[in-house]
Amino acid sequence: MSARSNWVPPCVMYFASFFAIGVILIGLDVIHEQLPRCFGSHCRRTSTDVVWILSSAMEFAADHEGHWPKSLDEFFFRDKLGRKYLDIDAWPLDPWGRPYIYVLPGESETEPHVITLGADGEIGGTGEDEDIDSRKLFR
Repeated sequence: MSARSNWVPPCVMYFASFFAIGVILIGLDVIHEQLPRCFGSHCRRTSTDVVWILSSAMEFAADHEGHWPKSLDEFFFRDKLGRKYLDIDAWPLDPWGRPYIYVLPGESETEPHVITLGADGEIGGTGEDEDIDSRKLFR
């Protein structure tokens, strides 16, 4: 079998990436409709950041044969061609000034998820202290 038989035209890969991003943006609209379940003014910013992080992870996986980035830091490393995935120096912080938590998919999961621990920075809580997990935002 020649290497050419596994070749996928770049336009197909770009289309797949943009399609996946489009699906996530539609998900963002759904998230924004569910904001009352979330913790008020911080919810829109959190959901926007989470969608950006996950769409970037999807693009990364599309370019790396389906392998998710092991951490958010991988976006800032230069690949073999000398390019970074994002033209930023750091990810946005959650509304309380802490980094988002990126979790690789478990055995029964198909994609990573992103978490913020709320205003108190501790697991659990209600109101402003409630944890936000991308798996809950998308359901």
